[in-house]
Amino acid sequence: QRQLSETSRTAKHPPLPPPLHRRIIGRILTMHHETATPNEVESALLCACFSDGLPAPLENLSSQVCQELKPSDFEDQKHRLIFLAVLALRAKGISVDRRTVQAELEANGNWPKVGIYALAFVAYDMPDFGHIGGYVKVLKTRTAQKGVLKILPEIDKRVRNGEPLVSIVGDIGERFTALASDQTDKDLFDLRDSFGNLEERLERPLTAGLVGISTGFRELDNLTKGFQPGQVIVLAGHTGKGKTTLAGCFALTAIQAKVATAYYSLEMSRADVSKRLLSNLSGVSLGRIQTGHMTDADKATVREAKAYLSRLPLVLQDTETGAITASGIAASLRKARTEHGIRLAVVDYLGLIARDPGEKFENRNIEVSQLSRAMKLLAGELAIPIIVLHQLNRSSATRSADTKPVLSDLRDSGSIEQDADIVLFVHHKGSSHSQVGQAPVPDAEIIIGKHRNGPEGLITVKADLEHFKFSDF
Repeated sequence: QRQLSETSRTAKHPPLPPPLHRRIIGRILTMHHETATPNEVESALLCACFSDGLPAPLENLSSQVCQELKPSDFEDQKHRLIFLAVLALRAKGISVDRRTVQAELEANGNWPKVGIYALAFVAYDMPDFGHIGGYVKVLKTRTAQKGVLKILPEIDKRVRNGEPLVSIVGDIGERFTALASDQTDKDLFDLRDSFGNLEERLERPLTAGLVGISTGFRELDNLTKGFQPGQVIVLAGHTGKGKTTLAGCFALTAIQAKVATAYYSLEMSRADVSKRLLSNLSGVSLGRIQTGHMTDADKATVREAKAYLSRLPLVLQDTETGAITASGIAASLRKARTEHGIRLAVVDYLGLIARDPGEKFENRNIEVSQLSRAMKLLAGELAIPIIVLHQLNRSSATRSADTKPVLSDLRDSGSIEQDADIVLFVHHKGSSHSQVGQAPVPDAEIIIGKHRNGPEGLITVKADLEHFKFSDF
């Protein structure tokens, strides 16, 4: 009661009618976020928004409510309109109180729909500020539950119409995941709520300069700061020039740092992928590993590498499971994210992803563009970097061996270069000596053809394709 009196005095609000005052005091003493009705929760959260202009801890609560909730989360229409007014005031940098909210409602024509009683009740419905997080969770959970109930009739209809199960699971599964992660509706946020962890970085700068997952190459890490959540990294090159080898190096670096990784090989079995990783790690050629013609020392080295790899967090899917579609990869990655804590994915390669049943495209460019966009949306949804391998146009292979690839060389490019955050090219000077089984190439180039958040550039690395390895000089 003293808290209410002090708040009323400092905010210069007129005294409330005694019956309403008594009702509010009773609710302050009895309401809890686990037992409160939805209407009570909405009212309490709106009142927290009226803390604008008060000390920092309360202002932080106001920012939390405005950043995590959407107008559609409020079931009561009056509450929804009040919340819209609060967001508008914050966007304008105006302090939020009963008078400014009323003025905003009058300006946008919604004041008759709200009224003084509803606004006054919300403005003075002091919540238990220690339970604001619980109140927010209640509203977000209720919104997700309502979304699920809306989807169920659609599932029934599509099953009865005989649509392929893979297509239904891929599509509906994505929407269920979006509901669970509260990503179905991307609202606009105030600039002051959009700086992320900037303050933390200003106070405690990163000593190593690495923001994301290490690539395993010092110069490439310096340029990219590592592979970061939500990024799509396109790794391109001609057939047999080391795309898969470089992707394997990225994956091996990640899992050795205990970063759980999913590897989708659409042209090799998982046994072939595993043997290439063994060759990289052990230094024993793939041919000898496949035939078993090894010295005792080689066998011991391979067994030791196998035991080591078996303890690392890598999961594999390959063509033995049948054609892999974009929706199939999405469903698999969502499951892997939940069950294995996946933080990095590799897809080898984009051109071999099968179209979902029933999908038709006017041309190959449109199809590849759709696949590229699907990978970008999936990376953002799961907040992981996805490395996607892709080939170059055949016409680019006819140019001089010293001519470096560019973005326009991407096969069926469409929107690949627009969707990708980073585009890497594997390039060898004098390509006739870069085939698997030939003498090790003394040097190769990893070209950053596009970098959305940093500089483009080129680094030179040692290439040993016989042992499926690139390494720093």
